[in-house]
Amino acid sequence: MFTGETGAGKSLLIDAIDALFSGSTSQPNSRIVRSTATEAHIEASFSVNNAILSWINEHDLELDDDDLIVTREWRKRQDRFVSRSRVNGLIINRDQLSSLRPLLIDLTSQDQSAILGSLSQQLSWLDRFAGPELKPFALNAK
Repeated sequence: MFTGETGAGKSLLIDAIDALFSGSTSQPNSRIVRSTATEAHIEASFSVNNAILSWINEHDLELDDDDLIVTREWRKRQDRFVSRSRVNGLIINRDQLSSLRPLLIDLTSQDQSAILGSLSQQLSWLDRFAGPELKPFALNAK
């Protein structure tokens, strides 16, 4: 969780993280990329836990370091941007990125704060934090 005064850049950071993980739009917005740009690049580094290690193994990827590097790059083609995502330098598809996102981040805006009090959501977060080795014992195990 992070907080800050108005104008400190919180929403810009949220927009960048959302864009990194193919958020609500596939096109980078004007707050992230200049209108005159022909390419853009966002990269983030994450510490690895057991859930992420399981994801890496499940998708036949390799981990060279103790960190997971997620990269998204855009290149302008004609009137629009096309994007490509990578994990530790290897190209991944949108479905893989979508399955990785909840293991790395939980984005909740002010108007979504009611979800914090939801018992089922809290159990889901706790189960995910515990990792796959404890999944058989989870209350909502599938």
